[in-house]
Amino acid sequence: MDLKIPRLVDSFYYEFDKRMLDSAYEVYRGAANPFKGLYVSAIATHADKLINNRIYVRDSVEKAVTSFTKPWPKPVLAHHDDKNDPIGRVISAQFIDSIDTLGPTFSKFKTIPSPKARDQYLNYLEETVLFSGDNRGTGYIQAALDITDKDAVEKVMDERYLTLSIGFDTDVYLCNICWADWKKGEFCEHVPGTEVDGRRVFNITGQLTYDELSFVNKPADQGAVVLEKGDQPIQLNSYALDNVVE
Repeated sequence: MDLKIPRLVDSFYYEFDKRMLDSAYEVYRGAANPFKGLYVSAIATHADKLINNRIYVRDSVEKAVTSFTKPWPKPVLAHHDDKNDPIGRVISAQFIDSIDTLGPTFSKFKTIPSPKARDQYLNYLEETVLFSGDNRGTGYIQAALDITDKDAVEKVMDERYLTLSIGFDTDVYLCNICWADWKKGEFCEHVPGTEVDGRRVFNITGQLTYDELSFVNKPADQGAVVLEKGDQPIQLNSYALDNVVE
């Protein structure tokens, strides 16, 4: 059984008069503000924090941040509903490193240069802060969203849309007890959220690809929340302009 989360599919087609297209492209490239709807800044996800009985390791989270915007801006959805149109797009994303807030003992893990170092880091994480009630992780992704759906804009502004959840894929999905890779169908008897010989069972993801970001009512990551919102309109900005074939 493959645990792969289905990728979201979004396609669109634009027809422009060539002169209009050239003019629009210049406006797009020269504009200081890339938003045409409601600007929203939000925390999308955390590294090294127990979320849904799994963790996303900091090196993978940092590396995957570009997948929010490449090869195209990923959709913002409501409740992971990929059957309806997106309510916006992720315009930019960056990894914010917060490992230094955990003290000097974590400084040697700021970079993880090898699989062996990764294993050492995971063991140390499990022995120290992973199960702490106030663990905020070692970093997070902050994303800038362009919310263009009229109803969604209203819901963001009155905070009906406030908390978020990621949609993603990973190349491995490991058991922390026996290192079985569920992604390859190596299912073991260890149930995430239970204990085995005094150890909490959880899964460890590998390399990540982010497919979408959704507003949800019950986020697994309690820190995935809107930070800032404000109306920053622009005259014209088409996501298709970068990919026009003459």
